[in-house]
Amino acid sequence: MLRGVVEPSHVPPTLLVEGTVEREVEPDRVTIAAQLRSGVATEPSEALEATLAARSSLRDVLAVRHPSAAVSDTAVRVERHMVERKERTGPGTTETQWVHAGYIGWCRVAAGADAADAAGLVATFVVADDGSLESPVFTLSPALERTVSLELDCEAIRDAHRRAEAMAEAAGCRIAGILSIGESPRRDEGIEPRAFAARAGYDAMAVADDLTALIGELRPEPVRVMRSVPVRFLLVPADGDS
Repeated sequence: MLRGVVEPSHVPPTLLVEGTVEREVEPDRVTIAAQLRSGVATEPSEALEATLAARSSLRDVLAVRHPSAAVSDTAVRVERHMVERKERTGPGTTETQWVHAGYIGWCRVAAGADAADAAGLVATFVVADDGSLESPVFTLSPALERTVSLELDCEAIRDAHRRAEAMAEAAGCRIAGILSIGESPRRDEGIEPRAFAARAGYDAMAVADDLTALIGELRPEPVRVMRSVPVRFLLVPADGDS
């Protein structure tokens, strides 16, 4: 969007222009997560111990195969396991009941790493545990986000300057300087986390290295980011002094 205002001649004329830029950015971080569930246990303590063991085992494998990954987990929860039971109550009629059939423990484990390691992380989760694997989520690291943000700000300011020069020339003026940058809220279209499912068949008997090759390259699509920055310029007549 281009916006310009030349103010009355009794005050220094200014021109407010909004510089806008767009860029495609490829996320550099990935988070893989899975929900671990125990089998049905007769006692809550058994479900708790089984889930704690599965969580510990997965974290140990992640520490060996992906030492630089940031691993987090949730507390283990134990819930009553209910099953559906139907009983015939008469000719052609049945009654459905949900009955208690034991206990199940569950927790969530997540690992964040460089996006290039996405396939390897998926393979590790699949081989180490048969839990419910979530779709990979790709994001920008804080460092890359700061770099992209600064670069887009500078590009938007340069774009505003180019537009302002053309508008000032059309009005018989020239730019004498910049009075302010970002005096009104700028518009950003940032990068939201994006999920991409791994479209591959998993062989539970494969080792993680082989499974990584089966999955192939798992990477995010670039996302488009827009930045708009308002810049106010001081104008003087084209044939006048600054």
